[in-house]
Amino acid sequence: MHDFFIDMDDTLLCEHVAPRDELFLERRLMAVMRDMAVANGIASRAEIEARLALVERQTAWWRWRDLIKPLGIEESSFWETADHYMASRTKPCVHNATAVLSQLRDLGHRLWITSNNPSDGIAHKLRVAGVDTNAQATLFCGFIGTDAAHAMKWDVEFWRSAISIAETSSEHVIVVGDNSHDDMAVPSEAGICRGYLVPSHSLVAKSATELLPGWTTIRSIDHLPAALQSKRRRRASSAGVGNRVSSVS
Repeated sequence: MHDFFIDMDDTLLCEHVAPRDELFLERRLMAVMRDMAVANGIASRAEIEARLALVERQTAWWRWRDLIKPLGIEESSFWETADHYMASRTKPCVHNATAVLSQLRDLGHRLWITSNNPSDGIAHKLRVAGVDTNAQATLFCGFIGTDAAHAMKWDVEFWRSAISIAETSSEHVIVVGDNSHDDMAVPSEAGICRGYLVPSHSLVAKSATELLPGWTTIRSIDHLPAALQSKRRRRASSAGVGNRVSSVS
């Protein structure tokens, strides 16, 4: 059994066009939240900024609900609007993410989302990617976002925290992501030595010769279950050959 640390953005959910930068959509959701507060007559723009600034001073690694509550916005209303907004600007990277993730789980692995989003932002993006709330509860052991790890993925401390949160060891972790720095180079500094890179329009490119030992590229995450099953068959075949040789000897 392995712990799969699976990336969110550009691995399970892709933007229609190449993003301006990694946190572009998060800033747009901030704008949606501000617009909702103004439209509901909750506060002036100046008051909104003051309330948000206070939260950010008091809570370094905030969740979206930490920002929503001071603005008096109903959380379910915000997420309904946010889901609709995100769905108009993104598309699932996988045709049926729930089925693919179920195959990984059924192979005996533990699944985690590791992301530069806070946990409620991860849940939101999974819904947009086609993994509903009930499936999320069934498929994942947990979400390791910024609010849990107290770091970003480009910081080695994120991965050390992730290993601790998952109550596992680096030897049992396999990373799946699209960014050769955040999802390969930095995890390797935390002792993680295996992973899969999924090429995307925002991939920090690495050719096959530049991959670290233990890392492999796959066309899409929906190819991963078959790749893992193929590895199992090869190992079983090798073990069988070894046993036959031993018996002959």
